[in-house]
Amino acid sequence: MYLALLDWFVVPSRFARVLRFAIAFFIFLSLSRSGVLCWFGYYLFSENFWGRLTSRRAIAWLIVVILAGSVVGVAYRNEIGALAEVWELSDVVAARMSMDEGSSGKDHILLIERGLETWGSSTKTMIAGIGFASAPKVLDDFFGDDKHGNFHCLFVTVLAELGLPAFLVLMFLMGYPVITRTGTASCVAAIAIFNLSYQSHLEPLFWALIALLWSLEARDGHKLRSLALHTVAESGH
Repeated sequence: MYLALLDWFVVPSRFARVLRFAIAFFIFLSLSRSGVLCWFGYYLFSENFWGRLTSRRAIAWLIVVILAGSVVGVAYRNEIGALAEVWELSDVVAARMSMDEGSSGKDHILLIERGLETWGSSTKTMIAGIGFASAPKVLDDFFGDDKHGNFHCLFVTVLAELGLPAFLVLMFLMGYPVITRTGTASCVAAIAIFNLSYQSHLEPLFWALIALLWSLEARDGHKLRSLALHTVAESGH
């Protein structure tokens, strides 16, 4: 979710490339649906990524990596299969990606459904919600006495706990930089995708990143309008 920090605050170098590779490696190693989708979403909406990917050099390296991976996979398919059985990788992957009853994926869906039901239970909750951090009170059947229980979705949590006006404010805070700031789409997409099954709004870094997105360079159209408003203001003085 915080991949954009690399693009804006790390000087382009071999070290940055190593960091990006390490991020991809550990994301896939975690077998996290949200992490993988967040990572894909970030690059899918990144103009810089597509610009680099379409270069001849990048295409050549991509072909080399695919061919090398294919050759290694075919040559050592028996060893790879035996190693996977030893580590029980197939069972681990199936458990992480499963949507069956009792799995983490199914629990996420049930929690999101409960959050939407809670939000729509009355006109009052639709407008004002049930109160900030009040989710554990209605999720005791899921989490027992755990005071950190939540709906596992930022958007559903904001709706259920704070109501529709707060949800609209959140959408504005996340959507405005995409419209008015340069190069923010990939970061906002990563934040939105990650928070579909988690909620990171209680982390200070989440709000620091939102603030950074608002402070980035304005698009040309907004620059011209800001300049015009400034000129009018100066002429008024």
